[in-house]
Amino acid sequence: MKQQTKKIIMLSFKNMLERMPFDKITVSALVRECEINHNTFYYYYHDIYQLLDEWIEWELDRSLSENGNRRLEDNLKKLLYKCRDNGKIIYHIFGSLSRDHLEQYLFTTTNGALYQQIYEKARDKKISDVNIQNITDFCRYALMGYFLRFLWNNMEEDIENEVDNIAHMLDIFIENSIEEFSKRQLS
Repeated sequence: MKQQTKKIIMLSFKNMLERMPFDKITVSALVRECEINHNTFYYYYHDIYQLLDEWIEWELDRSLSENGNRRLEDNLKKLLYKCRDNGKIIYHIFGSLSRDHLEQYLFTTTNGALYQQIYEKARDKKISDVNIQNITDFCRYALMGYFLRFLWNNMEEDIENEVDNIAHMLDIFIENSIEEFSKRQLS
């Protein structure tokens, strides 16, 4: 029952995001849409922002779990196509959130996957965790910049070509950074 109630809240929230900007969605309107009471909502969520975070995570998990592949470029392509398919929702969220909230969310959600990929590439090298995190951070900033440009350009870019180019550039950057940090460690 608990999972069913959360699913109803998530689906109602998505329906509301299709119709209106995030900053216009209130808990009162959401509970009316779900046909639940306020206490039920607050049992699961502290506020509408926690719901947004969990909803984004839920959507990401659903889309990326369908893709058994762990390659960064494949996951990024899938994510961008999903954004394009749900453009109204994306712009209703993007236009309502502060840039800080969006950046913090994207940085938090991408850190683990990026760090793990870079760690795997640097496994045989003697590179500190701090330097692996530095490489990860740089890649996250690059991806964030690309994602913002994608949104600013109305999601009309050639996703396949753009992501392949970015992935190639990031691979070169990662390999060169690993080599440089490895040389410094040996010196």
